[in-house]
Amino acid sequence: MNILIAVKKDEGYLSPSETFLKLHISKIDGVTEALIGNPGRRRFHFSGKPLIPDNIAYKAIKNVSRKVIGETHPFSDTQVLTRYLKNNNIDLVLAEYGSTAVEIMEACKRASVRLVAHFHGWDAYADEMLDAYQDQYKQLFKQAAGVIAVSKHMKGQLQKLGCPERKIAVIPCGADINTQLTRTGQSKQIRNFILVGRLTPKKAPLVSLKAFHEIVKTTPDAKLHIVGDGPLKAELDDYIAQHNLADSVVFHGAQAHDYVINQLQQADCFLQHSVVAPNGDHEGTPVSVLEAMLLGLPTIATRHAGINDVIIHGETGFMVDEHDIEEMVTQMRFVVAHPETAFKVGSKAREHIKKHHTAAMNISNIETMLCSLVD
Repeated sequence: MNILIAVKKDEGYLSPSETFLKLHISKIDGVTEALIGNPGRRRFHFSGKPLIPDNIAYKAIKNVSRKVIGETHPFSDTQVLTRYLKNNNIDLVLAEYGSTAVEIMEACKRASVRLVAHFHGWDAYADEMLDAYQDQYKQLFKQAAGVIAVSKHMKGQLQKLGCPERKIAVIPCGADINTQLTRTGQSKQIRNFILVGRLTPKKAPLVSLKAFHEIVKTTPDAKLHIVGDGPLKAELDDYIAQHNLADSVVFHGAQAHDYVINQLQQADCFLQHSVVAPNGDHEGTPVSVLEAMLLGLPTIATRHAGINDVIIHGETGFMVDEHDIEEMVTQMRFVVAHPETAFKVGSKAREHIKKHHTAAMNISNIETMLCSLVD
């Protein structure tokens, strides 16, 4: 089976944080190439070549054809992609993100190639995405051979958007780290808290910071490590300055995956206060939560979307309601006061993720689904 993976990206390349996309491209059996970028500006991942040549002569011919024939001219993105699918005997296209699937579904239809849409989070929930694509999603759900949701909550959302239940496979993300790795920090007390991810509304980093502020009042040697960057960093900086927390909070910025794992290994407790963003955006199943749990970190997170699928409160982690700072503080105080219990929960979390949520399992489940659609 020959598989093409397609990813809609403004930049035309994958960012360091998109480890799950790189994993799919490199590990899913049968993937011959990946196409990354927006229509008209797509590039092949392995060769680096553009789908549509970007030399002056080709552009001139393309512009003349568009004027004479219209958008169905033979040099359009859809027509060129259709020819590529046919000429390279592609059996199936795995479209990462719903918006990607919408933009290539016509080419797949013309080439008689099966299409699978893999939703990840914002593409299924964010208001701006639904405003732009909801009607097209209905057509996508009719045409797609299958649809992947990363959580049970997302499956319900896709059904609300019109996707038949029989087409949806719930395949959670997996932790892409060596299962032999574990925490390297001390195990006598909990002092080093960590949160990882882009500083965006659905991560609600200010909630975690405010909760940590309460911990510092009674545990002055506690530290909060923030690995990531994003639009909400400025409000974090302001809060830190206003409350004299500069000596207690460490910003690491956006970092490569190996750096993130190293920081997780040295930490004592992982924080993930995910919430429904003002624009309706939700998490899928946060990979950082899975990685922290696999390393044996006690994890405090919200009862939010796919997190509910991987944490059992009091057994494999500690859960709080969205925006509930008081309960967040309570759980953080608990792990500080009872490190032995917290680390036991972390150990149970590690075993749970090893059994159910590794990257290898994610890849295997996707391969099984794709093979079932082609055989």
